[in-house]
Amino acid sequence: MQHHFLVSTDGLKLHYIESGPLTAALPIICLPGLTRPAADFDKLAALLGSGQIGKARRVIQIDYRGRGLSDWDEKPENYTLIQEYADMCQVLDHCGVERAIFFGTSRGGLQTMYTASQRPDLIAACVLNDIGPVIESEGLARIKAYVGKFPPVKTWPEIVDLLKIGMSPQFPAVTPEQYETYARLTFVENDSHIIMRYDPALAESLKSFDMSKPIPPAWGLFDLLNSKPMLIIRGSNSDLFTRATAGEMMLRNPNAAFHEVDGQGHAPLLLDDATCERIAHFISALNE
Repeated sequence: MQHHFLVSTDGLKLHYIESGPLTAALPIICLPGLTRPAADFDKLAALLGSGQIGKARRVIQIDYRGRGLSDWDEKPENYTLIQEYADMCQVLDHCGVERAIFFGTSRGGLQTMYTASQRPDLIAACVLNDIGPVIESEGLARIKAYVGKFPPVKTWPEIVDLLKIGMSPQFPAVTPEQYETYARLTFVENDSHIIMRYDPALAESLKSFDMSKPIPPAWGLFDLLNSKPMLIIRGSNSDLFTRATAGEMMLRNPNAAFHEVDGQGHAPLLLDDATCERIAHFISALNE
């Protein structure tokens, strides 16, 4: 696993992780959720890059601007899907990627759908983790309520306890060890302080959403993926992505498969063996 940086066209340092061999097999592009780091995919990347299930593959995990090890943007208005798409394309062009399997968690899945509208030939297949063209207002309101507002914390045990309190209603299946891992992915020590791995100004990107009105569906964007092999993942307790939406997606895309993660909500953490192995088997079965 190697960490790389490049400078965006507007001068920000962008971070991505690359692992696995450079082979003829299609690479995997991993796009995280709104506030999540590229490291969310580390466990999955290790499995896909090792060749334990199917071909060993090159995996590229991208930190959006303002997340993970990428620079924070002084202009919060740049935290948009369109800017993040431009950054992603810069990384992929730099890496020489012309066609790949896209894996998008939540916002990363929206980014995958947007990519299908701009550069459809980039996407050979996709995995959508707890996201679809219909976003439930209840789930978005919950996310809007916490982004950038985590209380001050001083110790790792305190962080783990707070995460358990906030997440356990939706994530009863998560083990103590997985909560420890998730805490280390979500926070980082910086100059003797423990801070979130994302810019709190990301909250600005959610201010325009009116929670009293339904969020317009994006079936038109989703339908651009209908010819692509697809794995749809849903957390059984998700409040953002319903089973009904997943069912409609499968009706529209005859190439779609479905996997539900028991005892997890939005979005499944990708830390359990069963989910990672299901994803690896889906990818290994693709006809390239």
